[in-house]
Amino acid sequence: MAEDQSVSAALEDACKLADAGRHIEALAKLQVVLKNDPENIEAIYQRAMMRWYRGEDERAIEDFSTVIKANSRHTKAYHHRASVYVDIDDFEEAILNYSKAIEIDENYFDAYLGRGTTFAILNRMDEAIADYQRAIQLQPDSATAFQLQGAAWQSNGDHHKAIENFNKSISLDPEDFNTFLRRAFSYKALDENQKAVHDYTQAISLKNDCHPALLNRAQSLLKLGRFRDSLKDFDQALSIDPEHAFTLCERGYLLQQLRNHDQAIEDFTHSLRIDPTMAKARRGRAISFTKLGNGERAVADVQMAMALDPDSAETSDLREYVYARFGQYYDAIADNSRIIKEQGDDLAAYFDRGYAYLEIGEYEKAVHDFSFVITKNSEDAKALCNRGNAFIKIGNYRLALNDLNRAVDLGPWDAVAWNNRGAIHAKLGDFEKALNDHDKAIARDGSHAIYFFNRAFALVQLQQDARAIEDFTRSIELDPDNAQAFAQRGLAYYNLRQFDDCLDDLNHALKLNPEEPACHFYRASVHLHQKLYLNSLDDFAHVLEANPADSAAWYGHGVSNMKLGRFQRAVDDFTQVIAMDRKNIRAYLLRADSYKSLGRDDRATMDRDKARALEADQDAASA
Repeated sequence: MAEDQSVSAALEDACKLADAGRHIEALAKLQVVLKNDPENIEAIYQRAMMRWYRGEDERAIEDFSTVIKANSRHTKAYHHRASVYVDIDDFEEAILNYSKAIEIDENYFDAYLGRGTTFAILNRMDEAIADYQRAIQLQPDSATAFQLQGAAWQSNGDHHKAIENFNKSISLDPEDFNTFLRRAFSYKALDENQKAVHDYTQAISLKNDCHPALLNRAQSLLKLGRFRDSLKDFDQALSIDPEHAFTLCERGYLLQQLRNHDQAIEDFTHSLRIDPTMAKARRGRAISFTKLGNGERAVADVQMAMALDPDSAETSDLREYVYARFGQYYDAIADNSRIIKEQGDDLAAYFDRGYAYLEIGEYEKAVHDFSFVITKNSEDAKALCNRGNAFIKIGNYRLALNDLNRAVDLGPWDAVAWNNRGAIHAKLGDFEKALNDHDKAIARDGSHAIYFFNRAFALVQLQQDARAIEDFTRSIELDPDNAQAFAQRGLAYYNLRQFDDCLDDLNHALKLNPEEPACHFYRASVHLHQKLYLNSLDDFAHVLEANPADSAAWYGHGVSNMKLGRFQRAVDDFTQVIAMDRKNIRAYLLRADSYKSLGRDDRATMDRDKARALEADQDAASA
């Protein structure tokens, strides 16, 4: 009797040690029991559990099998042996063992869950759903059973039924981030992205380092057109896992939407370093190279994408697009290179090859070929015009101006030469000359949107905004998808204080391109004028997010905070302005007013004194 009590006590101690995670000590206790009683089934069962927890799968199976041999109706041994078989990917044996446990006890809840999960792993979703349903009948308050059945419906493609299950699971356990995450997946699949964002946000609030929630919320925000919020989520997801190739690739596509192709290429390239087989990243990089005019790299990426994913309709369509954009130029380069090799100084071949290089973004090579033509024929106006264009692309405006001066003199009928020379004058700040050249370009050819846009830009710089609006309007008629034309016309309306028309144009420009330069700043300024201070605050914040060194945006942000009664924030904003511009009298005065509203009269007096001293310096300098 005493010996039985000692064995029972040792078993109880072993179980307590196991519950505390002290498996080695628990095993030692069990070994003592089994040394005294080698056929103690409970000890063998507990040792099997310890071995399973420690990852000793084969030995655990041996022990569970010993228990089952001694007691063929030991449901837990069947159940846990099934779980070990799942761990070693022997799913059919797992199903047999779960089924045996259920055969012995048809109300064995955990066995239904385990077998259902194994069916789900094997993609036998109808059987999984049936097992989860039986588990729900046995325990209708089990959040886990509803969640697992929802996941099975999700895998089966029935997202509406999945959401019903997830709703029930959340009502039973509102703290399980995984259920919110799964329900968000279903909302996203149904294109209900606003609801998806809500659930991803809930999941993140419960587990803030949840990479899948951040990644998928970024994708849903992107579909909702909330590009900046989407970018923040991609950035945070990558801060958790910087080497996640798919996240890098997806952020690359977002950066494309923002027309930031250089950074998009960096993301696609990083993604491909991690996973060189990712055809989607190859396609994305090919698109960005195409947008930047780098035909050689675009074609190379498209060819690699085709090799990786030859049956993809997306890749096939992209190949057609890239080859339509660049293919003819590559053919021209190959053909003319052959002619040059065979015939030597063939000026037409050099000209045509130079033009092809210009079109695919190989500007240095274009300059080389046009220079050869010009060396042989210094009065070739077309070669001079095209070499000038190549110099513009390289950023050498003085050399471009020299070439286009000669091109205009030699071919005064050529609208392209006049337009491009006007653009150079604008780059160099000579807007009167730019206007004169654009007038001549339009007089010769009034069918190009860019000619009207360029003339309108010069008119704005010359403070002729009403005329500029007419030209921007004509440019938009010729090219209604040009976000810059709407943005610049909006700025012209702003200069004329026609704020409603200005807002219409700025909003349309941002719809076409959410990151169109200056739109957020001027829209914020209009909102400030209309006393919509929360709106102006939001737009100025957007500007500062992109460029924290924009002192004018800090100033507008400060004014908005003042109008909203947020005086300490206004002080901080004007302090930023003053740090960038120590002679900004208006910033000192407004910071003084903000300090006064905070009851800090001493600081207010100091700022007013500083403003008066600056005004005195200005008066003295102008005297």
